Amino acid sequence: YQKVKEYIDVAAEMHWPYNLIDWEWDEMSNGGNLQDAVKYTLNKGIKPLLWYNSSTNWIGPGPLFRLNKKQDREKEYAWLSEMGIAGIKVDFFSGDSVSTMNYYIDLLEDAIKYKLMLNFHGATIPRGWQRTYPHMMSVEGVYGAEWVTSVSLGQNDYLTTNSIQIFIVLCLHTKQMANLVRRYCMTIALRLLYNLIYYKIPLENFYLPP
Repeated sequence: YQKVKEYIDVAAEMHWPYNLIDWEWDEMSNGGNLQDAVKYTLNKGIKPLLWYNSSTNWIGPGPLFRLNKKQDREKEYAWLSEMGIAGIKVDFFSGDSVSTMNYYIDLLEDAIKYKLMLNFHGATIPRGWQRTYPHMMSVEGVYGAEWVTSVSLGQNDYLTTNSIQIFIVLCLHTKQMANLVRRYCMTIALRLLYNLIYYKIPLENFYLPP
């Protein structure tokens, strides 16, 4: 809870309208729980967002299995709306199977009544769903910056990939990046340039440690 408060304070200092409370918020301790963090966020004049595991692929960090069934999803959405949550970030989707594609649509359809924004992370490529569901704010659909340190995408390859993705996003519009600011790879100024000028998506996530 104390660490989450630090991130909320950074968001307030940066005058950002939203703050994402990331994974494992269902296990929050150290002086407060989720409700305390949400209240703290709202008192700062910031709208809180919550992370969810889609529970279709990597059954690791939670919360888990809260959105998969319609009855559970409706109950969760109602709870979020009552708390003052502005939207959710759903992560770790399992491929592009018919069942997974239907799951995306179910998440979007049921969120309408509760006026929740949705951000799909670790997800399929953008498919134009935002024209039907304007509350779908962004879709990752590419390697994010967390891959810079992995064997899959090195520092030099990442800079090349960023240059290519500028052109991809002009076609797909809602592509979202995982924007970790790496000292050895990009300055904060360059990271802002990529997002504010090139990507132009409705909702972007910045990872800026307190």
